[in-house]
Amino acid sequence: MYLINCFFIYSIIGFIFEGLFALITKNHFSSGILYGPWTPIYGFGAILTIVISNKIFKKMHKNRITETIVTFFVLLVVLTFIEWLGGIIIEKIFDKTLWNYKNYKYNLGKYITLEMSLIWGITSILLIYLIKPLIDKLIKHIPKILTIFLYMPVEISKQLKLNRNEPADGHEKDQNYLQNSEKAYIELSNIYDFVTINCSTKGHPKDIETINDKLYQIVKPLLHKR
Repeated sequence: MYLINCFFIYSIIGFIFEGLFALITKNHFSSGILYGPWTPIYGFGAILTIVISNKIFKKMHKNRITETIVTFFVLLVVLTFIEWLGGIIIEKIFDKTLWNYKNYKYNLGKYITLEMSLIWGITSILLIYLIKPLIDKLIKHIPKILTIFLYMPVEISKQLKLNRNEPADGHEKDQNYLQNSEKAYIELSNIYDFVTINCSTKGHPKDIETINDKLYQIVKPLLHKR
């Protein structure tokens, strides 16, 4: 639950940060390619930063300066790789180039530059020592049930994508994959006593408003108990 909350919170922070940077440098607010106030690559990057730094601090048993230097260079490489991979994936799937570092002096293609890598390294250290303690305090006050609603931007983005009549990806087209996913979810629901929602009627999927209303009816009694 902690990492899920981290993912959404840092995705929102990244959206705001990148949007303000674009507003200052390009005179318009923009971040990522999804609908909604979140940019997932920042969420993934933050989770990797937290997980990797925790492992380094636990295993090295050195003084804090040495651990910080090692963490800086490890995360510099990891986050640079994530940025490069994200650029490649976005270009391949959406046929878009959201950033291009070819005008930078120390670039390595469109998606990697030493200047930006150094920024990622510095940002990761700031996140560990300054930002994370504040976010951890915030997360302690987030009700578990609220995490369910943090997923809504994901579903909304998906529905907006479908409404634009974009072609479905391979998994969305693969009926066997969808059936196996449904069976796996049902089995997990039986094991862990999940609350399940029937999302189809006579083989036809229900609209998102109906599903969200059903979800709210399930969650509503829990909210009133608080």
